[in-house]
Amino acid sequence: MNKPSLSPLVIHHTGFLPYLPFCVQQAVQANPGREVILLGDEANRMGGIVYRHERVSDYGRKTPAFLQAYRHITRSDFHDERRCLERWFFLSDFLETAKISSFYFLDSDYLLFADLSRHESRWLDGEAAGTPLFWGFAYFRSPALIHGFCDWLLELYRDDRRLTEMRNRYEQGGSQLQEMGFIREYCREAPVVMRSLSWCDTQDSETWDEGSFGSSYHARPEDFAMIRQPEVGGPVWFWREQKKRRLLGVHFVGHAKNQIPGFTGWTVPVARAFLRPNYRRNVKFLCQYLWHGRRCRAKLALPDPARPN
Repeated sequence: MNKPSLSPLVIHHTGFLPYLPFCVQQAVQANPGREVILLGDEANRMGGIVYRHERVSDYGRKTPAFLQAYRHITRSDFHDERRCLERWFFLSDFLETAKISSFYFLDSDYLLFADLSRHESRWLDGEAAGTPLFWGFAYFRSPALIHGFCDWLLELYRDDRRLTEMRNRYEQGGSQLQEMGFIREYCREAPVVMRSLSWCDTQDSETWDEGSFGSSYHARPEDFAMIRQPEVGGPVWFWREQKKRRLLGVHFVGHAKNQIPGFTGWTVPVARAFLRPNYRRNVKFLCQYLWHGRRCRAKLALPDPARPN
């Protein structure tokens, strides 16, 4: 009897940024036997790493309608905001074309330190699980949730009154209606039964980072001081109220991405990825990642903070 295939792990990223090969390599190493798929382009095709490369340009059937309806209503960068929303339409088209059912979706700056097969059974009581919602790391039992979100977003952008009311409500609350706000509103209206994997919402001995611990060792030292990783690529631990817990994934934010090598180490395929497509710029990135990776590793290898001196 054939073993059921494992739910694939999907990453979306266009262009090349230096943290991408670390993310893909770490996902492959932590999940042997599970297919890792990068929805990318020719600029980020990487040799030597065993993953499946798909071009987003092959899955654009659903994007023209979104681009026609889109209106920029926030103070954030126009291209960044539109690209963040547009990726869900690429993903929806890919899932439908590839006939994928359950799957994982991973941000390209999220490092996995867990074999997902050990945890999937805990998330079968809802439609999805994420850190939080769809941001960072999420598991979906069906692509219907992604298809539904895209349909909902199109309807919203075509309804000026409803969109304006939603935007004003967010501004009155002191925030902007951006990608995560749209996702939050959709999950509330649908409604979507989604399990939160935030370390704040659970007392499990193993949990997931939603962006609190992937912070810079020099910009947010108080958060970084809570985590340790005795061996490169090995388990990552953090302390809360003197209790030791394991981080199964770490989400890096902002400039903190250049400390990723301190967690993963280097492989030949990852180092080679820096040599293309923009050699001069990527060699500069290579030097930055070497420097900050070494400094990060020195701090991760310190004695446990919970132990008395």
